[in-house]
Amino acid sequence: ARLRPTLRWVRAVPLEFFKTALRCERDFMAIESWRGRLEYTVHEHLGALRIHELFDVVVEYPDSLPAIADLRICLQNTTLHAALVDSFVAATRSRLLHAGASTVDIVQQYIGTIKTLLELDPSGVVLELVSRPVKEYLRERKDTIRCVVTMLTDDGGGDNADGEGALYAELGRLARGESIEIIES
Repeated sequence: ARLRPTLRWVRAVPLEFFKTALRCERDFMAIESWRGRLEYTVHEHLGALRIHELFDVVVEYPDSLPAIADLRICLQNTTLHAALVDSFVAATRSRLLHAGASTVDIVQQYIGTIKTLLELDPSGVVLELVSRPVKEYLRERKDTIRCVVTMLTDDGGGDNADGEGALYAELGRLARGESIEIIES
């Protein structure tokens, strides 16, 4: 979580510099204008950085929840949604949707993507946009049905390293009424 400390720094250092340099300590409107510009820049740049890292953030879920919370706030304060969709789809295509990736890995990454993107956007709009290429690719793979059936029926004793049982475990959590916990900031 880098957003809050960065915003505190912006208010303490550059904003104070502008007050002194422009000699506008008493001009509340000018100070607020500069504060807004600086904070927007922080949201925009940190958001762009988190978007660039999003594929890895999904892989690291739930350890990456602080980064997800930062990105959610950045998205609420900027217009980076289209950049997020374009960047994540490109990363998914290049890093996951190829013959060298196992179907189990693709399905597991898809599960992580669902969890992560519902944290970012509970409406599911972003999830729908980025999941299309994964869905289309899985439809083309010959072993998708076998893999999904295995993941559904093999309880695997929990989360195995090879991913078998992951889908079963997720569906079990949903059946017990457990849901994704959304962090509010």
